[in-house]
Amino acid sequence: KAKELENSDIIVGRDGRNSSPELSDNIIRGIIDSGCNVINLGAVPTPLVYFATHKLHANNGVIITGSHLDSQYNGIKMVLDNTTLADDAIQNIAKRITIENFTHGLGDHTDLDIIQHYIDDVVEDISLSKGLFATLDCEVIPLFCELDGNFPNHPPNPSKKIHLKGLIDNVKLHKADLGLAFDGDGDRVVAVTGTGRVISSDNIATLFATDILKKNSNANVVFDVKCGRNLENSIKKHGGN
Repeated sequence: KAKELENSDIIVGRDGRNSSPELSDNIIRGIIDSGCNVINLGAVPTPLVYFATHKLHANNGVIITGSHLDSQYNGIKMVLDNTTLADDAIQNIAKRITIENFTHGLGDHTDLDIIQHYIDDVVEDISLSKGLFATLDCEVIPLFCELDGNFPNHPPNPSKKIHLKGLIDNVKLHKADLGLAFDGDGDRVVAVTGTGRVISSDNIATLFATDILKKNSNANVVFDVKCGRNLENSIKKHGGN
């Protein structure tokens, strides 16, 4: 499909699951054999793949990840022509695989480290009255930050409070201003206040949207389909779409 759109470069990334390297290697081999070119980012959070599709000349991306699911699961998130594939678009790919409707050729393989580029872009666009991250000259206390595809501390789903006990305890212990918990591929976040109170993703999005709408009336706010109705109501209440 990428070749049909005359953009044959495909960005590939993977999460830290034990099964991800093998799946990534096979997907890369398949992409090259189809005649498309691979830009391999290696092990990165999902948002870096999306970032790369916008910052590089490639508009297509694949991230091998099981997201917030337990360690025995894995999957694929796909971007084609800067559009995230879902529903029928994914089923159409499955049908093409079933009938072996493949293209053939010999593509190129390039390895690329985009992490610092991403960090620089984020830091350049942020100013904080109170420091929060190491790159912004803040004190950071890492917790369970070493890659381990077995997820030995707890399943990688921060939306369940039982998985946040270690974070809550450490925020209180170190008298930190804030705790952040990410899912297995870094595109879902939950915050914990200095008192140990959990701030859900919906509430974080509400805070961001409210702040943005103070300076940008009638702005469009994009949010995940899993968010609750209160977020949408809050966006409308503050003059957003």
